[in-house]
Amino acid sequence: MGKQAKFGIFSPAVYGAKIVLGQKKLNQIRGKGISLHSQAIGEFCTWAGAYHLRTRLIKKAKTNGDILGFLV
Repeated sequence: MGKQAKFGIFSPAVYGAKIVLGQKKLNQIRGKGISLHSQAIGEFCTWAGAYHLRTRLIKKAKTNGDILGFLV
């Protein structure tokens, strides 16, 4: 089992979406959002000439998402 996600400012919205959409649909939407965000980070790193920072920025985005409560 994975690490327990932190409760953050967006956690109530995520719990509401989980009730309305269901766990499966929420995970599909969450996965699509994470994919699009990772792609945007990669494109930005390519544009800025800092592609070597891509992995660090994606890890930082995951940490921030946890802190804000997107991963509950």
